[in-house]
Amino acid sequence: MLFFYENDVWYNLADRYFGALKPSFRLVEGALSLDRPEARDTTSTPSAPEVADGTSLVRRFDGWWDEHSKLYFLLRIRIKQSAPIYNAIVKIFGVTPAWVPMPAEFEVWAKEPAERIEGGWDLTESLLVNLRDSVEADGGVFSIFYVPSPAVFDPKRWKATVDRYGLNEEHWNPEEPGRRLAAICRANGLHCQDPTPYLLTLDTLPGLRVYLSNDRHWGAHGNDVIGRLVADYLLTDHP
Repeated sequence: MLFFYENDVWYNLADRYFGALKPSFRLVEGALSLDRPEARDTTSTPSAPEVADGTSLVRRFDGWWDEHSKLYFLLRIRIKQSAPIYNAIVKIFGVTPAWVPMPAEFEVWAKEPAERIEGGWDLTESLLVNLRDSVEADGGVFSIFYVPSPAVFDPKRWKATVDRYGLNEEHWNPEEPGRRLAAICRANGLHCQDPTPYLLTLDTLPGLRVYLSNDRHWGAHGNDVIGRLVADYLLTDHP
């Protein structure tokens, strides 16, 4: 069983992960090709994969320092993760800090994705189909468990994200990755479980929050709920 999260689309495209080179696949004339780090020209310095492209000089400055300074990288992460610090900057200066751009992985929320995100979905679809074929060739059963964004369940969190990055809700929706994945699964006959409808009945109840309040990961209760869902799925549908 493959657990699929929205940022998989972006990191399938990236050739680095937190600054370190990593293997990555490319689609070459419709076929997957593995690009290994040792075969690359490392003399050029790509932009940091977790930062969305920007046209401003400040954004480019941010990307360069994020790539070259560990201290700057850690400070930037700290500011992003600290609501008091972030809110203080906004209150004092009246603007969203230019060094806290929207993470590029969030671009999958766009209702009309940019070309590179479309390319990421094409690559992701090919990877899923090839992985399914490989598993079944070995006599196994391949299944996908979709992990929805916590923004789907928490209107306040989604509004804070919209305000923070200046998003237009007519063009952005955190449910888009789930819809796109479902379409891929239907088109290719992939087994896919989406727990969103069930989790929506839980995450609004006091004491039953699936996600941590200040993080995109499941809490203790969330892990228990997901574990039971996966167990039921495996035992009843795919024993």
